[in-house]
Amino acid sequence: MKSENSLFAPEELMQFQAIVKHHMNELRNLPLLTMYCVLQIIAFVIIGIIEWEIIYEVFVYISGEDEGYWAPELMGCTALIMIIGFHLLAKSNPNNLAVRLINAAVQILIPLYLLGVGFLIAAIMYGDGLGSMIETTPEIIFGGLPQEPDQNWIEWAMLHLASPAAILSFSIGIGGLAIVNIFVAHQLLTRIGKNIDEGFQRTSRAREALKDHAIIKRTHREFSEASIELAALSERDDAALRLMIANDVLAIMAEALLPHKLWLKEQELNVKPVFGSSNEIDPKLVAKEVAKIEAITLAQVLAALNPKLLEKKS
Repeated sequence: MKSENSLFAPEELMQFQAIVKHHMNELRNLPLLTMYCVLQIIAFVIIGIIEWEIIYEVFVYISGEDEGYWAPELMGCTALIMIIGFHLLAKSNPNNLAVRLINAAVQILIPLYLLGVGFLIAAIMYGDGLGSMIETTPEIIFGGLPQEPDQNWIEWAMLHLASPAAILSFSIGIGGLAIVNIFVAHQLLTRIGKNIDEGFQRTSRAREALKDHAIIKRTHREFSEASIELAALSERDDAALRLMIANDVLAIMAEALLPHKLWLKEQELNVKPVFGSSNEIDPKLVAKEVAKIEAITLAQVLAALNPKLLEKKS
């Protein structure tokens, strides 16, 4: 429950503190987010190098070490241009035909590559001795002529199905690896951008929360102090308040008369005045006016502060 001298209730102050704590906790997790972003940048660099190497080796095979238009180094650099170009295109227009085509192609190329690797491993293992482990021996028949054993179905399947499927799917998967690299690089760039933006947003939110919380605490403290002072003023009686004001008035009057008293003293000592000329201002007249003001007593000031007297004058 909010007290009379409080601007905010304790529950509201606790809510403000909870908001600040939430943003500070987000800021404490910033190193983990930064490390994750660094790992993504490293992965992006590796993908870029692989893409450059694929294009480079292709053009080394096509044109050798020719330094002309098809120089492998120059064509390898186009891989980075393609990565950045596809990223910008996908970011500005996600429904573009080229973007949708690459997204659809990746869904086919990745399974083809994995199937090709699986078939290739199976064919290599079968040809490396795995087939002899499951090979059946022909039945021996006494009194008959020896016959050539028929080719079993496993060997036929590996020769006519698995090997061509491995070559075809693995070749298409390797050929489409450049497309998959561009897709992966785009996803990494997107996440890197989001993580960097999130890091700045967390820092900004924490800074603003601390700043706002400091303003809230200062305002709450100033309101409490002002409320206490107001309550103290309301508890004073009118007589004490008038006495305090009257003393302040007499102090201001005495302070205002100091320059004039100094000038009168200078006139008595025949010192050159600080302002004005002795011919223009009569020291006796000034002394008379100063004496009148100094003659004002505390009682007269209190009488002047009488509310009834003020009402009559108004």
